[in-house]
Amino acid sequence: MKVASSKENKVKNRFETAVPFDRNRVILTPVPGRDYSTYINASFIEGYDNSESFILTQDPMESTSIDFWRMVLEHNISVIMMLSEMDDGSDTSCCLQYWPEDDQESTHDHIVVKHVSTVTLPAYIQRDFLVRNTRNREEMRTTQIQYLGWSHCPNGTEDETVPSPQQIGPFVSIALETIATRSRQLQAGSACVHCSTGSIRS
Repeated sequence: MKVASSKENKVKNRFETAVPFDRNRVILTPVPGRDYSTYINASFIEGYDNSESFILTQDPMESTSIDFWRMVLEHNISVIMMLSEMDDGSDTSCCLQYWPEDDQESTHDHIVVKHVSTVTLPAYIQRDFLVRNTRNREEMRTTQIQYLGWSHCPNGTEDETVPSPQQIGPFVSIALETIATRSRQLQAGSACVHCSTGSIRS
């Protein structure tokens, strides 16, 4: 955890006690002119076949949203699973809205995110985005699925409430179906799960 705990990267962590190990942290492509631009509080997790099949990360902060979208594009994240409540960013246990409104775009340095559609259901909200790199014109589609059934966690680091399999089942099913659909569309990629710490709920 030497990289995550360095003086330069500490400000990119929501909590000092929730940081990635050096051996499996996600490494971003260096940005010319930006020191320490390879760090994001995110970890690769091995799947059953020992592949780095998905990523766990903390909720994006205002200062790290650009790094989050860089990670989505660079690591071809086709599905984003959000396990957090939303807030304006003042509550550390909640997630700020790091994506644009419906039919709008947001720009994060050389990355443009367009909000294509939203579907709201009782257990979750599904949002589709187009993510584009303006430097090389690379573009990909990603789907964010926000689970709505978790009780509020008052401080972000301690959460004893766990949804039952019946409660979270539809969310897991739609996430797996979306990953499978992306594979059939020749867009096989990683899945990303984020919560306040990147570990408690994930």
